Amino acid sequence: MTDAATMRAALREHITGVALVTSAPSSGPIGVTINSLTSISLDPPTVLVCLARGSRGLAGIQSVGAYAVSVLTGAHQHIATRFATNGLSQQSRFHGLPTRTEVTGSPILIGAAAWFDCQLAEVQAIGTHALLFGTVLSAGNGPGSDPPLASYRGIVEPGSAAFEFV
Repeated sequence: MTDAATMRAALREHITGVALVTSAPSSGPIGVTINSLTSISLDPPTVLVCLARGSRGLAGIQSVGAYAVSVLTGAHQHIATRFATNGLSQQSRFHGLPTRTEVTGSPILIGAAAWFDCQLAEVQAIGTHALLFGTVLSAGNGPGSDPPLASYRGIVEPGSAAFEFV
């Protein structure tokens, strides 16, 4: 069986988009940077995100039963890095961040390339991660002036900040 280091090295060759997954439990908003957004179905509209099983993000989303996904643009590289920084409090991550809400009350980044406001439909645990299937209650596109942010070989483009996703 392939070890984790070999698996990670191979997956780093796949270019992925970068997004924020957020939720609003009673303890305050939570968010994490992800590169694991997948469209599952158009009818009903369903997306999938993956989070580490021990993450605060997962626990918060499960407690509320909802999450939002904000697809980041090149102008949001600093936000992706902030939300991927280990040890940074959720309050610090959200400080000064322009957000709004839709149906679920989960924070949506103003100016995101696109966004999805989701009711948690199902969670499946696989290995170290949980797959969160969300029924999309509301979605939309941003202003469309910046290209989307992408990750390749651990490098977030445009720019040169590297970080690991959870």
